[in-house]
Amino acid sequence: MKTTVRFNKWIPITLLTVNLLLLLLLVEELIDATEPNYGVWSFLMPVFGWISFYYIRITSKGKVHVSLKIMQGLNVFFIVFPLIIIGWIIILMV
Repeated sequence: MKTTVRFNKWIPITLLTVNLLLLLLLVEELIDATEPNYGVWSFLMPVFGWISFYYIRITSKGKVHVSLKIMQGLNVFFIVFPLIIIGWIIILMV
């Protein structure tokens, strides 16, 4: 028996807010690397982005709203951006 999960808009919005906060920490860390360093927490962005991406994809079957497409685009950004930063740091160290 297949269970269906209702779409709850507050879960992706909460994850979006957390990701925006983590993005601000990462940008602040990239601009100014003095103490205290909280930028390392921002590498949790791909985790929260993937959870939100997967939740929206599973629960919004058949619903094609512009806001969901925008949120999925932001989730892809939150997944890819820290990985690009990690690659950039590795290239600079070599």
